[in-house]
Amino acid sequence: MIEIEAVSIAAPVFRLAQSGPVAGFTHSVFAHTVNLLSGEQLITLADFRGGNLPYGICCRFEDLNLNNLFQCGASFTLHSSAVSFSPSSLAVGLGSAKTWQPARPGINTRTVDSWAARLAFFLLSLTSAPASLPHLSWLANRLDNAAAVPHSGENWVLRFAARVAQLIHAVMNNHWPTVEEAAGELLGLGIGLTPSGDDFLAGFITIGLALGPRESFERLAWAIAKRAPTSTTLVSAAFLRALSQGQLSERFGALLAAPDDDSNTLEEAARNMLAFGSSSGLETMYGLLYGLRAVEGIESIKTA
Repeated sequence: MIEIEAVSIAAPVFRLAQSGPVAGFTHSVFAHTVNLLSGEQLITLADFRGGNLPYGICCRFEDLNLNNLFQCGASFTLHSSAVSFSPSSLAVGLGSAKTWQPARPGINTRTVDSWAARLAFFLLSLTSAPASLPHLSWLANRLDNAAAVPHSGENWVLRFAARVAQLIHAVMNNHWPTVEEAAGELLGLGIGLTPSGDDFLAGFITIGLALGPRESFERLAWAIAKRAPTSTTLVSAAFLRALSQGQLSERFGALLAAPDDDSNTLEEAARNMLAFGSSSGLETMYGLLYGLRAVEGIESIKTA
């Protein structure tokens, strides 16, 4: 029997484990994470060094080769004391795991503008986006000025830029049917395990939930979470469902909580976000800043 130690377990998964045995199968295996699926419920086993997830179990994977240990399609059972796998003699022990309560969307409203200025400065100080990620160049160029929507380039990038512009304009004008339409068209759009449009939406909706109009953004979050299972990837749909329930990852919560007058703490939190996926962290942070522009009705984010 090979047993891997769990360091922490998200409160929603802990409650699920306590409610009785939960059965499912191993959906996907990556370098630092393993996704388990039971019905529509995704549970992610993740390396503890990456921080907690709203639907996750943080494990001491360290330098283990997860592709050698876990097999896609293998059955699992979640008990109160362990996650066991069949037919392999493998288990994740939960006995010593601490229960982690997911972070919630919230930010200091009195200092949000200076916080945003520091975050914008950090993002714009990064090296130019590679040619394979032209949407990031457009987001950077539009952050502190009114860069026009591009008229040439990859089709998905043109659609992404057009929908982002439409989304901001609709929020500024308090036209929520158009907001939901534009957000829905961003779902599943772009590259990555969590597509670019989804990551941008996660940041955009989060700042809206934090600053308001809260009820309008809550309705938007629920509408997007409802559409996500048929419009985007399983992993992305799980993130958006958690957001609709007011749950954020540990690293995302740390970024929002970073004090505006401590550039080192904020930069460290932003760099931790960059480690999330190939471009997901960047797209989410741009979503935060563009969401702030929209809810505050401003044309640009001034950098610190």
